[in-house]
Amino acid sequence: MWDAFETNSTHAKHSFAFLAYHMLTMSFVYFNIWQIKQTEPKDFAMGLIGFGKDIEKSLLEAISPFVFSTVNERSILRFLKLIACDNGKIGTYAKLVDDRELIARIRGADEPELQATGGES
Repeated sequence: MWDAFETNSTHAKHSFAFLAYHMLTMSFVYFNIWQIKQTEPKDFAMGLIGFGKDIEKSLLEAISPFVFSTVNERSILRFLKLIACDNGKIGTYAKLVDDRELIARIRGADEPELQATGGES
């Protein structure tokens, strides 16, 4: 993933570089949540309050950090409160999610729309 980020950055394909950056960031988030699950299982279980029964079961039984990628990205970010991330930091990650969604949606758009949003073709 780092190679995709670096190559796209080097070749001024900033939208694609940003998508790779987003994936790297979310991998970091999933591994942090995985560490919470492993080291603080009771706190992790309490953090599941509000998730549906099926999602709760899936996350409790997770055998890989990437199981967390099946949950809405904005929702999974709230686990970061368990490691003392404040709402400001979590909001920064949420903004990254919003920006990624915007870029992914406009990739097929006309050039003027891409330029208006800061993207490139």
